[in-house]
Amino acid sequence: MSTKSLNRAGRSPDSFLDRLKNARNSLLSNPKFQKFCAGFWPTKFIARSKAAEVFDLCNGFVYSQVVQACVRLNLLSALNNRIQTLEEIADLAGLPLEGARRLVRAAVSLKLLEPRSHNRFGLGESGAAILGNPGLQGMILHHEHFYRDLSDVVSLLKERSKSTDLARYWLYSTNPTGSETERVVMTTYSELMSETQTVLADEVLRAYRFDRHKHLMDVGGGDGQFLRCVHAHAPELQLSLLDLPNVTVLADEQFKAANVPASTHSGNMFEDAWPQSADVVTLIRV
Repeated sequence: MSTKSLNRAGRSPDSFLDRLKNARNSLLSNPKFQKFCAGFWPTKFIARSKAAEVFDLCNGFVYSQVVQACVRLNLLSALNNRIQTLEEIADLAGLPLEGARRLVRAAVSLKLLEPRSHNRFGLGESGAAILGNPGLQGMILHHEHFYRDLSDVVSLLKERSKSTDLARYWLYSTNPTGSETERVVMTTYSELMSETQTVLADEVLRAYRFDRHKHLMDVGGGDGQFLRCVHAHAPELQLSLLDLPNVTVLADEQFKAANVPASTHSGNMFEDAWPQSADVVTLIRV
């Protein structure tokens, strides 16, 4: 069926840019054109760069698993300002020598680790960057639940109501019971979110002045890390936090420990009415 006949059937006509991009894609997907670009001097560097991008797309999941393995096994911390042989790394990680060799080779390719003198290995540039961000390390560990859900992404997309590992991890938000296990999960997740909040809070506070307001309420505010950062910049601002009951208990503890005069309101942000006293509301973690 032609484009014109489809248009008569009710489709919006393709723009000139649409047709131009279709022509581009036809050219890029042509094996002969790909071979020509790879061998032609003016274009071969662009072709290699594009090929590397596609390679990264195909191997992204492998990359993420290598990063997670290095964080879970505490290799980045173990090699911080230290140089170790492969045998020493295997002992540190509790891996057989061949397993350690495969992981180290993969980590070197991602610049998490790097070769050093006398057949030893140290921390690489990317590894040092991750090591300097505790919140990022926490997120990497937390992603293991998400990775399980993505093992069959087509099934996940087809079955919206399908129970996911990530949802089961967040049991305190889906079906709160007040159990000790639930509190441990809630505390772990809130600590993870707190670790990632500081950098974000700094950016928000640079971009906006909260001291022009009287009362700030952070909805879904977790253990109150963002509000504690705001208090340091605007100590006269009245602060309040809305989150689930078990979370507000943790927030109260953190506010008391930090001597921050903030109030908490327990409730489900999707179902319950919000307090109306605030003149500015943030949803930093939502």
